[in-house]
Amino acid sequence: MSTKKLMLELLSEIQIAKKKAFEVRWKNDLKETRARLAYEKIHRIKSKQPYQDVELKLKKIDSGEIDYPEFPSGALAQMLEKESDVRNLKNVVTFLQNQRTYNELLERYNPGLTMSQEDNVRKTANMVGLAVPEN
Repeated sequence: MSTKKLMLELLSEIQIAKKKAFEVRWKNDLKETRARLAYEKIHRIKSKQPYQDVELKLKKIDSGEIDYPEFPSGALAQMLEKESDVRNLKNVVTFLQNQRTYNELLERYNPGLTMSQEDNVRKTANMVGLAVPEN
């Protein structure tokens, strides 16, 4: 496998892993971020400061659009100085591919692992014919 192809494969695997991890983190922080921005908007309105930038951020969050951080591709070139580095990166690419497949299969066949405690309780209650009251 050529070095350039290896770098492209590694970069694509890193991008996929980064997007999935960032998306999960973004969804977990969504409620807190929305509350913080709403508080900041109210604070700016009270102090008669411009609040349009905060409003734009709120609209972006409500639309579900995620801003993924960029990965510096120049960092990969520094990792490939020796032949042993190339072999190690081949192993890293293989590991990332296998880890992604493992996580996808785990989520598909055991969905309870990724659910929150509240969702797990709600699902269990539904299985026995009960309903969890809404707060």
